[in-house]
Amino acid sequence: MHQTRTFQAVGFALWAAAWSAKFVPDTYDKSFRPHHGGAAVNVSFDVLVHAVGPLDENSMTATVDVHLRQYWTDPRLIPMFLSLSDTTANQSLYLGQSELLEVWRPDIYWIDAVRVNQPAVISDSVSFVLEEGGNVNYSTRLLITFRCPVQLKYFPLDTQICALRFGSYLYDISDQDMFWAHNVTSIKEDFYTAGFEVTRKLRMASSIDEYGTGLKYRTLTMYFEMRRMISIYLMNIFLPSLSIVMLSWVGFWIDKKAVPARAAISVTTILAQVSLVIASSNRFPGIAEVKTADVYLVINYMFVFASLLELAVVLYSSGERPLSTFMNGRIPTAWVTSAGSNTSGTEERYWRAENADTISRWLFPLAFAVWNVSYFTVNALLTNSST
Repeated sequence: MHQTRTFQAVGFALWAAAWSAKFVPDTYDKSFRPHHGGAAVNVSFDVLVHAVGPLDENSMTATVDVHLRQYWTDPRLIPMFLSLSDTTANQSLYLGQSELLEVWRPDIYWIDAVRVNQPAVISDSVSFVLEEGGNVNYSTRLLITFRCPVQLKYFPLDTQICALRFGSYLYDISDQDMFWAHNVTSIKEDFYTAGFEVTRKLRMASSIDEYGTGLKYRTLTMYFEMRRMISIYLMNIFLPSLSIVMLSWVGFWIDKKAVPARAAISVTTILAQVSLVIASSNRFPGIAEVKTADVYLVINYMFVFASLLELAVVLYSSGERPLSTFMNGRIPTAWVTSAGSNTSGTEERYWRAENADTISRWLFPLAFAVWNVSYFTVNALLTNSST
């Protein structure tokens, strides 16, 4: 049994060697590009994006799963195509990994890549097709983790643009030039990943760069647009902060003589807003940059603090003061007027205090509504203009 398997393995090796010798003759040298010493070989690319994400804001990296297809012409493969075309009825030869290793392939490297892997599947994620005229169609599936510097100024109303670049490390444009194939690069569908929506708006670009050597290299770029999903932040940050601010206005409808109740509301809402700011900082990306969400929470805190100041103004305007006395070791607190027997002055101060509450009932909600409308409108405009 062991000898039978050995003979099978040897036979398969001999068959593979014979097939390789048949496909690639000794005169073919894959270390030289097509048209060596002449015109540059033109390589066109298209990409099918299967998945995008996640975007890690702390390490500033993103991951994409793509099918990268490359097209070029190698006239040296025409005799091989003609010698094998009589064995198939198709005008294309679908070859395997062993034949791929014997031919020249374009030199590309991913400029922004941190890691490049092939997804673990049953078979190799590689397609190698030889067509008439020496045209080669080479496709491979890649899982690429690349650097994506994020801008969090408008967080969490931000849209991130991640650029994935690749070019040739070995050849300049006089040896290998690269182009995007038209109207074939796309994202399969809209993706939702780790708090972002990746739109199907995939922008392509091509540029020529110099790296201080005097040589010019072609660089192809894909831009991925990732729009942050704000729903989780509305539920955990914006709505709680808005509710706390509105709760601080309840004191405007409580009698000014109920100082303990009004003071309790003001102090409690201040502490609640401070706790929300601290808790929210743990949800924000750990980047030392002032974000619009920080500004929103700070302004809301100022609204809550202003309601406490309004209470102080009301008490001062009404002429009421706290009077603490010691009686039998106890400290009762009473509220008395400092106006004495001046009844008309007392009534005037009470009127001013009541008027302050009436104005605050309208002024605070109106100012807060203007602030919220301005905040979300300006951020939406700035975010759209930055993308």
